[in-house]
Amino acid sequence: MDLQKIILYYGFAPVADPVALKLWQKTLCESLGLKGRIIVSPHGINGTLGGDMMALKKYVRQTREYPGFGKIDFKWSDGTGEDFPRLSVKNRAELVAFTTPDEIVVEKSGITNGGKHLKPAQVNKLVEERGDEVVFFDGRNSFEARVGKFTNAVVPDVRTSHDFIAEIEALLKSPERCASIGKAARQKVLARYSWEAHLSGMDQYLPSPDKARP
Repeated sequence: MDLQKIILYYGFAPVADPVALKLWQKTLCESLGLKGRIIVSPHGINGTLGGDMMALKKYVRQTREYPGFGKIDFKWSDGTGEDFPRLSVKNRAELVAFTTPDEIVVEKSGITNGGKHLKPAQVNKLVEERGDEVVFFDGRNSFEARVGKFTNAVVPDVRTSHDFIAEIEALLKSPERCASIGKAARQKVLARYSWEAHLSGMDQYLPSPDKARP
């Protein structure tokens, strides 16, 4: 048997005929012997597939030929097609079930009315300038967070993506709660990673700043 792998991906791009794209994807996967799950919506495509590596590579090449899907970043993972009971290709109103499909504007470049993406340096600067006003939300649900999460992440107690919206809206209406969460999270990070928490005992062995100057 050839080497088996799993691919995971999503791509936001306008799909003029989601039903036709679903049928093409189903036919393509069946011809390559792939199994897994694919969701097709007017906003784009999301999928997890398993099978022979060569078949998956052919799938990636052909899917990227669809207008707007050329820049999809396919993630590769260990696994086989046998990790999935069957092939499922379905149409949905949204790729992410926020139940607000009409509020999302998607063009070939992706979502055009979403939030602003920040680089790491920009995030650091924002925290320096706004302090406890900055709150970081983990966008996964409570089940996924039990499997694994970032250290000291603030994880809303939600089961679905739609519930996540309600949590954010509730926070936006309560600046005091935002500040409280931000302050508590920063204190946890400082307690775990700061110099004072772990390495301050070395201070006695280090030269003072004045003595360190030539």
